[in-house]
Amino acid sequence: FPSHDRTELNKGVIAGEVYEQKESVVAWPNPADNEITIEAMIPHSGTVLITLRDALGRPVQQLHEGFVVGGTQIPVTGNVRNVQSGAYFIHVQGAGDLNLSLPIIIRH
Repeated sequence: FPSHDRTELNKGVIAGEVYEQKESVVAWPNPADNEITIEAMIPHSGTVLITLRDALGRPVQQLHEGFVVGGTQIPVTGNVRNVQSGAYFIHVQGAGDLNLSLPIIIRH
């Protein structure tokens, strides 16, 4: 599992300033066999869509669709047992022009 220190302070923020969380996405295990876990940091409130896409960008499987409050890190677990072995992308779309892709490998 990736190590994240969620308690780390941002020393560049001065009292009274607003710290804006940046979007990010991580996925493990990579390569995946039966399940994949995704954590996505969502900076703006709105509908978030997380899709597994093939190497050509075609949707293979929808992993999440729903409203997410901004500044939230969402965990998503997807079953990839029936997805053919190969190279894929986790694609995250949402409010505020959120548009992230992360390459993953599925190997059975």
